[in-house]
Amino acid sequence: MPRVSLTVSNPVPQLNETVLFRCTLLSGNDTDLSFTFQPSFGRLIVNETDGTATFVVDESDIGSSQSFTCTATNRVGEGPPSNSIVVVASAGPEIP
Repeated sequence: MPRVSLTVSNPVPQLNETVLFRCTLLSGNDTDLSFTFQPSFGRLIVNETDGTATFVVDESDIGSSQSFTCTATNRVGEGPPSNSIVVVASAGPEIP
């Protein structure tokens, strides 16, 4: 079974910032490997073959926190979920 790790470009993004998640294979066969991200929502754009996902923070994200994980699947089956990463979106610094 494939085992993966998840990293994020910035766990505290600001409004209009693009957040990049990368799911990295730690062990297991990479033949016919695909990645999924949880939660799966419409604004999360996933590239199942390279293990990345992105979204752009909008106003509805401000002040909310979301926990993300990823999993990998290969010929043997689906591996366990990755580590969990919490992302908390902020409005950014106030401008006087």
